[in-house]
Amino acid sequence: MKSTREDIVDAALRLVHVRGFNNTSVEDILKESGFGKGNFYYYFKSKDELGFAILERVLEHLNSELIEKSFDQSKNPWQQLNDFLDELVERARQRECSGGCILGNLAVEMSDIRASCESVILAFFCHSCESRNPVKSRASGLRPPPE
Repeated sequence: MKSTREDIVDAALRLVHVRGFNNTSVEDILKESGFGKGNFYYYFKSKDELGFAILERVLEHLNSELIEKSFDQSKNPWQQLNDFLDELVERARQRECSGGCILGNLAVEMSDIRASCESVILAFFCHSCESRNPVKSRASGLRPPPE
């Protein structure tokens, strides 16, 4: 069973993905989640703190549902890349291409006014790249498969 905090983050994520972080108010999130201000401020000191919780959720999901599954070391590097891109396309289709990339949107909307957002995203991608180094080394020198 999910906690109240998780329900608030889920509601905020749905809204922010479509409307954007700056165009989603705390009131919108409360209405979507069905919780009151007391619940919100019990878990989050501010909307910015909720933004970082959304960012954390997105990065966890990106890692567990996309990167780890696509870049399985047992697969050929080209297949890993194809699986990654196929999954991105499928996710966009499921959303009928609305909302764009939640990570990109959050990075753009939050990084200008919240420098630590940029640090969180950069650290995630640095870690992802380092952990995928075997793919990079295996892929170097490989040619794309014939079509």
